[in-house]
Amino acid sequence: MHKQTNKGLPKRLPEDTVAHLAAVDLLEALGVSFWRPSLHHLKVGDLNYWPASGKMKHDWETSCRRDRGKLALAGLIIEKQKVHTGFKAKRATEKQNRDAEQALRDAETPSCRHSEEVASLTTR
Repeated sequence: MHKQTNKGLPKRLPEDTVAHLAAVDLLEALGVSFWRPSLHHLKVGDLNYWPASGKMKHDWETSCRRDRGKLALAGLIIEKQKVHTGFKAKRATEKQNRDAEQALRDAETPSCRHSEEVASLTTR
């Protein structure tokens, strides 16, 4: 299936409903990237949100989610951010551990230059 490259309509239009403007304000406050594929629809990654009804649906889901509304949207996005942040923190810790282990190995293994210096001192 062809992936849409057009990023849709402007996020705010003069004829927008209060619910739509509130949803846009919320998404901007949360700092997430989103776009507007149609007049009544916002898309955050693979999550679709219709502000007028409060319905949400992921691309892979066959029907809308039971939880609805702006608070449910915020909760879902915040939960995703926590998981992503936790994953990034775990990766950073793993990298620090690998770097520390490599530094220890480097400290234990004498360099070639160091070995040559020691050899020259012992042969004198």
